[in-house]
Amino acid sequence: MRILSSKTCIITNPSARGNRARSLLERRQEWCQMGVLMETCGPGDAEKLASEAIQNGFTTVIAAGGDGTVYEVLNGLLSSNIDYDELRLGVLPLGTVNVFAKELGLSMNIARCKEVLYKGVSRNIDLPDRLFQKR
Repeated sequence: MRILSSKTCIITNPSARGNRARSLLERRQEWCQMGVLMETCGPGDAEKLASEAIQNGFTTVIAAGGDGTVYEVLNGLLSSNIDYDELRLGVLPLGTVNVFAKELGLSMNIARCKEVLYKGVSRNIDLPDRLFQKR
């Protein structure tokens, strides 16, 4: 099963530090062929965009950023009140440390991550709700 389709959105932080985030935005046209690219404007936007994407029928949401972006996207997915078995979260580790991606054993090579996402390689993970509550 391919993960990327017309029902895929990529949420990214255009002001993220680092060359990898800038590279994604410079190659915007290429990424838009893989899904709808949504850019955040400030803190909390990734959560809102993820929730809205799910409400608008997207089944795959890719968090393109660091741990903060992943955290917000996960909160947006969890707040959507729909069957989580129907959702897919993709991670493009564009942040400085990428703890979540490293804990999952994801490659830090963006081209490799893109290939994995495109092929639809996926696995189930458990997310304890208490980790994603507002603080």
